[in-house]
Amino acid sequence: MRRHMVTATALVAILALGATGCGLLQTNDDEIEQLRAEIIQLREDLIDIETEVSVLASVPQQTTTTTEAS
Repeated sequence: MRRHMVTATALVAILALGATGCGLLQTNDDEIEQLRAEIIQLREDLIDIETEVSVLASVPQQTTTTTEAS
């Protein structure tokens, strides 16, 4: 009996999601274009950060020495 309940519950859930379209696959073209623009901007930002890191990595590290006064 319990197995039939689980199967029936799963079937009802699948039918409900299928009937409503679930909204997961429905998108707006403007939203897609906005997301594409944001992805492009994030890629450009990442390239800028990678460039800054490589510049900082290539600069020799300056070391300072301190002498104690006796």
